[in-house]
Amino acid sequence: MNNIESGYVNNSRMNCRGIKRLVMFFRVFVWVVFIALLAYVILSWKYKDRVSKRIEAIRKTWYVIFILGALIYWNFYPMSIFNEWKNFLIMAIVFILIDMFVFLSMYISKIGDNELSYATKAVAESDKLLTDNREKVKNMFHLLKKEGIPEYYQTNKEYLAYLSILLQAYAAKEGMNVKILPFKTEQDKKLVINGHPNLNGSTIRATLEREDTYYNDEEKMALQPVSILMESYILDVKSESFVSEVDCLLIALLIMMFDMVIKQNPGGEDK
Repeated sequence: MNNIESGYVNNSRMNCRGIKRLVMFFRVFVWVVFIALLAYVILSWKYKDRVSKRIEAIRKTWYVIFILGALIYWNFYPMSIFNEWKNFLIMAIVFILIDMFVFLSMYISKIGDNELSYATKAVAESDKLLTDNREKVKNMFHLLKKEGIPEYYQTNKEYLAYLSILLQAYAAKEGMNVKILPFKTEQDKKLVINGHPNLNGSTIRATLEREDTYYNDEEKMALQPVSILMESYILDVKSESFVSEVDCLLIALLIMMFDMVIKQNPGGEDK
């Protein structure tokens, strides 16, 4: 009987030790999660753009942490998922709320009568982007209506001069600057690349030779390959804010419209 009692006591002590270790583990776990959240908030202040680009991976990691904690607890107490399911539900709600308000930056605009709406920064930025793009298109058509396109050109040099005037007029409305640079000979290519000494020349060259547009948000510029008069050129586009794909597409559209309207004077020379 004494052996049974001593065995029971030993088992109780082992269970107590196991519970204490588990409690200690979850205390450490909670503090690690808190420190991670604090680090996220600090980094989002200092490196706003970089953090926003990785928000999807951060959110996935957040839910993996929740699942990991739940699995560890369930592994020690298998019946808890049935007997203490409310605790699991509460923790899930806490994680979801933190995800909404910390990672997605949602805010409640109205509570009452079962009405709840929210908006995110991403939605606001998307709306602003759509408005900006709409204004860009309007500016392009207003420019064509006001400035117009010459009917004829005498030489290729005159063609490029007319085109440059049109592009600069559009760029000025958008706070940009556009240069037309030849990109045919080896010397032409070196001049284009050397115009951006702070950037990776090999990457620029490889991108342009694939006839893809090269973008750099930090330098607020883009290099766009175009074909003008059957020759290869590069549009060196710089902006006060940033150069988007829409900017480059609208500039390419302007060139296409210009080329469709203007015609070479029959008496002119092809130079």
